[in-house]
Amino acid sequence: MSNAPHDPDLPRPAPTPRETLAGDRLCVQCLHPLAGSAIEREATTGLLYARCVECGTAAALFEYPTAAPWLRRFKSVAAASFAVLAILVIAASAGIGGIFTSVVSEFGGEASAQSIADAYRAEGFSTKDPSLNYDNGIYAVADQTWLASDAGRAAVRASRFKAGALLPVAGFCLLSAALLSPFAVLTGVVAMRRGAVTRALAGALFPSIGGAISLASILAMSAFTANRTGVTWRTFAEAENGPHFAVLLVVWLAIFAGVVAAFAPIAAAALFRFVLPPRDRRLVAWIWEWRGKPVPRD
Repeated sequence: MSNAPHDPDLPRPAPTPRETLAGDRLCVQCLHPLAGSAIEREATTGLLYARCVECGTAAALFEYPTAAPWLRRFKSVAAASFAVLAILVIAASAGIGGIFTSVVSEFGGEASAQSIADAYRAEGFSTKDPSLNYDNGIYAVADQTWLASDAGRAAVRASRFKAGALLPVAGFCLLSAALLSPFAVLTGVVAMRRGAVTRALAGALFPSIGGAISLASILAMSAFTANRTGVTWRTFAEAENGPHFAVLLVVWLAIFAGVVAAFAPIAAAALFRFVLPPRDRRLVAWIWEWRGKPVPRD
């Protein structure tokens, strides 16, 4: 397009339908991209402008320089930020899943040990140390013969569902979910251009990976520990029941993170719509536009 001055004695040329704006420019009113907009010439002054298809504002084409170099830099920064954010989300989600899987296995197993020891004493046996005549409770050496009996196996299974064991497990489930929430939300927002099922799978994947790695180590340790002679009731219960509680946590975190990630874009859009007035929503217009929806005006 020529920038030569217009001769006032000549009639002003009319733009053709093929004259459209190329390059990266943004509307000064709503920040909507102007690329592809028809170029028009103001009849009185002869100045060229493009009208925003979103808000209708006329943007002069030479009042400010093209934004292409700055947009390219911004895209590079945004791409790098998204890459760092993805690494952070993966590491944090996997770390939360792995750490809390191990913690729940230990605390749940220890809590269930008391139930097993109580069932043992209810059978008329004692957990006292013969040399000191002192009841060591769950720290006494476990009776492997009784544990292998029908009564012992029934006591181990029942101990997994006692309130004394489930309450600490439920507490760690809630705590781990609270810590995982922001990362699940970030996963859903970053993947908002995908379907809800894809977002749910992405949200559930990362904590499941960390939990699965931790669960594998727990199972390996349990296979090595559970049937050793000389183990305490506490150690036996952790080896026998720990994987059970660990699986519960991994499944819980996967479901929780998946649901949060699936609905994160909808929740974020509702929050911005509630907090921001219509004029200021252009600052976060991407949260609607990336999902192919119009920015709400009400």
